[in-house]
Amino acid sequence: MLELIELQRRQKEEKLRYFVPNPGPQREFLADRHRILAFFGGNRTGKTVGGSLRDIGFALGKDGEKYYQNLPAEVRDLFMSIQTPTKGWICGESAKTLREVVVPEFFKWMPKNEIKKIIRGVQDTIDKVILVNGSEINFMSYEMGRDKFQGASLDWIHFDEEPPEDIFTECRMRVLDRAGWIWFTMTPLKGLTFTYAIFVEGNYNGNKMPEYLVNFHIASWSDNPHLPKSAIAELEATISESELAARRDGFFLSRSGLVYSEWVDNINGGNVIHFRDIPEWGRVICAIDPGIADPFAVLWAYVEPARGHLILFDEYYIKDKPIDYHASVIKERNIRFQNVRYLIDPSATKRNPKDLSSIHTELAREGIHCGLADNSIDSGITKVKARMKSADGIRSLFVMEGTCPIFRSELKRYEWQRKRDDRNVHDKPKDVNNHLMDCLRYIVASHPSPLPAPEKETPPPNHPFWAAEYEEITKGQKVFDPVTDMF
Repeated sequence: MLELIELQRRQKEEKLRYFVPNPGPQREFLADRHRILAFFGGNRTGKTVGGSLRDIGFALGKDGEKYYQNLPAEVRDLFMSIQTPTKGWICGESAKTLREVVVPEFFKWMPKNEIKKIIRGVQDTIDKVILVNGSEINFMSYEMGRDKFQGASLDWIHFDEEPPEDIFTECRMRVLDRAGWIWFTMTPLKGLTFTYAIFVEGNYNGNKMPEYLVNFHIASWSDNPHLPKSAIAELEATISESELAARRDGFFLSRSGLVYSEWVDNINGGNVIHFRDIPEWGRVICAIDPGIADPFAVLWAYVEPARGHLILFDEYYIKDKPIDYHASVIKERNIRFQNVRYLIDPSATKRNPKDLSSIHTELAREGIHCGLADNSIDSGITKVKARMKSADGIRSLFVMEGTCPIFRSELKRYEWQRKRDDRNVHDKPKDVNNHLMDCLRYIVASHPSPLPAPEKETPPPNHPFWAAEYEEITKGQKVFDPVTDMF
């Protein structure tokens, strides 16, 4: 009887002992050792629980060993590696959300015997918790303003939902001297904000974020085995399609007016595929959008032989360099490929009045002989959209995972310019975030339709099947016609 009473007490006051994370994103998030980390998920995907458990694991550290017995080994090892005492912040959108959501979730899992002192503030709100091992946890709200986030030196910070960017910037300084940790648990409802740039695009304020530093996990309703199907159906029935992607699947809400709304930037059912090696004999399209004042942009695509899918795998994007510099980089990247076809913006043939040369001829002198691309904007965009997702729901345009970050950034910022009468009518894309978008159109226009799937895939020949035509182009005897001279 006494044993049963003790078990019931522990189950109530020491819930952490009995916690087992959901397989997949929640478990991976808890075990992740990246210093800047995010757990994106919709409502009821386990992100808030995951955030609270990570908070407690970093506060208890090695002192909480007795509570970790049901945790996966990789999670337990991380928590045991944390040297205590630590100082951390748990940050929420407002005093109300802290009081009603964040704080209750924290105390739900924090073992009561490990709490030494609770410090309360205005209206009996909980401001700080001090543990027996000396660790301190402060609860902060974004509505306090940036000034309140200054001065402290911290080991870890947890953002429950996305903070204002200035608060995030300030908080990075708070963990700098201790080589501390920052993690987000959030539903990405605010669109393509700085968090999207950091975690998805891998850059912040124009600076590349090293892969060893940053990582993220995405959870959907299907990742929560405890969520009833009836609850899912009820939630789906009350949410718009655009919001559903964020609340159900943890995907970022895109801003309205994107040109390529068909693009889905993920592997599972989207336009991203796992990295693969391009064979030497593979058919490669190298599209160039030359710039002098603007960046000199290049995009590479591999033509998958079985179905004619276009797979983007490399990019080049730089300004203020001479043509010979660009040419040397391009040739170096193409050195192992036998079947490279170059396409360039037709405006590259415009002659310089001083020496009558053009970018087209200068590249030819450097050994890069380009066909003139189809630069039709309206028809080109239509063809790209059909490649991204056809009317039948088929996708035949992909990017390799881990490649082309600038392309993917442009893609999600490439917007329509509305007409002056402000009616909801598309006119033309804005003339920004478009250099690699132009390259994309050149590639697709040269190969607008995928091939029918063969009954049996056969390897391509070991030599360029268009070698004769290529020889004509390189000798200047023929100009590539993207309409008639398709692969």
